[in-house]
Amino acid sequence: MKRIQLVTWRTVEATAAFLFWLQATRVVFSVLFGVIYDALIDAELSFLVVGAIVAFLLAALLAPAVAPRRSRARSFTYILVALIARIPLTVNDPWLRLAAGVVIVGSAGVYLALLLRRRAELFPVALVLALLVDQIARAYGDTWDATLQPGFFPFQVVLCLGLLGVAWTLVDRPGQEDGLKGRLGWGGGLAIGGLLFLETAALAHPNVLARWSDCPYEWAAPALLVVTGLPLLPVAAGRLGCFGGRPAKMLAGWGVVWRAGLLAGGTLLGLIVGRRLDGALALVAFLLAQLLLLAALPLLLAPPTLNGRERSGAALALGMACFFVLHLAFAFAFTYADTIPAFRGAGLTVLLIGAGLTLLPAAFRPPDPAPLEAAPVNTQVLGLLAAAVVAVALWSAPDPLPLRESASSFRAATYNIHYGYDSYWRYTLEEQAQAIESSGADVVFLQEVDAGRITSYGVDNALWLARRLQMRAVFAPTLEGLSGIALLTRLPLQQSDWALLPSELEQTAIVHGRLGLEGKAVDAYGVWLGLDPAERMNQVRAALDIIGGAKLALLGGNMNSEPGSPVYAAVQAAGFSDPFVVTGSLPASTDPAVHPSRRVDFVWVRGLEPVAAEVSTSLASDHRLVVVEAAAP
Repeated sequence: MKRIQLVTWRTVEATAAFLFWLQATRVVFSVLFGVIYDALIDAELSFLVVGAIVAFLLAALLAPAVAPRRSRARSFTYILVALIARIPLTVNDPWLRLAAGVVIVGSAGVYLALLLRRRAELFPVALVLALLVDQIARAYGDTWDATLQPGFFPFQVVLCLGLLGVAWTLVDRPGQEDGLKGRLGWGGGLAIGGLLFLETAALAHPNVLARWSDCPYEWAAPALLVVTGLPLLPVAAGRLGCFGGRPAKMLAGWGVVWRAGLLAGGTLLGLIVGRRLDGALALVAFLLAQLLLLAALPLLLAPPTLNGRERSGAALALGMACFFVLHLAFAFAFTYADTIPAFRGAGLTVLLIGAGLTLLPAAFRPPDPAPLEAAPVNTQVLGLLAAAVVAVALWSAPDPLPLRESASSFRAATYNIHYGYDSYWRYTLEEQAQAIESSGADVVFLQEVDAGRITSYGVDNALWLARRLQMRAVFAPTLEGLSGIALLTRLPLQQSDWALLPSELEQTAIVHGRLGLEGKAVDAYGVWLGLDPAERMNQVRAALDIIGGAKLALLGGNMNSEPGSPVYAAVQAAGFSDPFVVTGSLPASTDPAVHPSRRVDFVWVRGLEPVAAEVSTSLASDHRLVVVEAAAP
């Protein structure tokens, strides 16, 4: 086997290990979110069970610390385990996914530790390629990783078998040369942890960047793909002084450590600027942060002139532990009302801490270590990358909205989608789309909507549902710009806006869309009211003030209040009618979806004539879908 072919196939193997590790961590954090939610919020699971699960996950993350030092054939064992475990990861069962994900995190982590020791030049290239493949898979699934959807299972089996064949041909044999031996220090390990956190929490997710910058997703997806792959191109590598490129004149006088610090510092600045600005400038700042962070990667791994015991595995394990802690802290920024109140609004702070960790090698390393020469990337791979960029750009363009035929009435619905999960924490976004589709709803108010959190598979719920149902979406972010409520419509959208409602506990909002119907304008408002009764009253008063005197109006959402409550009375006093009461339909409970006992989800109408009202029997979420039909006077 020629050396260039050997490097290419080893890069494929290493890329698969990194890709599966990224996918597995996303799955494990998503399932773990449901487990902790059941224990903390619903008290349906023992904290002992939660503790045991967290302990297994931490053991898997720390597995690189026990990576064997002398065996030459062990890497095949670990990639074999990861490949086999990746097959059941596609099956939509939370406990099976949790078990498979933990196995992949541990086995792939050990493989990556061995890669650092024996083929360090492949480490940065494999990570960047894995991020690219992951972005492509998510773009083709409209932010929902296509390889984690049930229909992909047979293809995943074939893919893993093919990769197994590649790994078998690369089993170390006597006389086969190793590559560059890396020696990761403690600072480098923490830097890798910070980098992986930034990538999986934000910078490698175009939907996150699109929401934060308020730019179209179809701009962000291809642009991020280009920027992520840019450091692999020789011309860019030279300009940035990374991935084996000779640094440009501007950077030539800087040592490796200081170039790494400069690039990591640029990432920090890009995050701050991106979160403070809006529009195209914010998106450019985020893309620049991504470019500089990945450009710093091989410099962070530059073999230091350390004496004594080799500790790359332990340092990588430290980085993995740091990765877990940062994600836990980032999750607190969304769940501060139920965990630690001081974390309210702390999302950017956690991101900046992650970026700051990438500066550690520049602070603690010797002044001028030898640079790490990253493995060359086959030009055919770059050609395929260019084709993927074009394909993603075309795929990311939204489908044309179907024209709604004129009608004397329309259907409006409200749906608490539980971040895309059902009551048993199966990811059921497709089933939720089918429930909406079957209802014939023209307008849908959504609550508990995520737009790119690792705890809900990184999916932008509103964007995915809008594309799946060929509707237009208006998203109102309430938590860190990535969680909130939304409005979907297939009626002409003349105007849209949103506003935050007064909230001491979990932040809530109201979303508004002015819809065209038969030459008239209907103002549709969606809300999610909080869990505290006093706070709910403040919120509903604020919402009704925003609605004001709109003549033809809809108000839908999860009110967390039942008929006869002060909230219900306040909405009635504002001139809204309950279609179930007006039409004489039997009011059905909506919460929980399985054996519902409370009616807390409503679609109210004002100035419109209620025609029908019903509650769906779908169990795709933890609430039932409520649908009403109304006609303009």
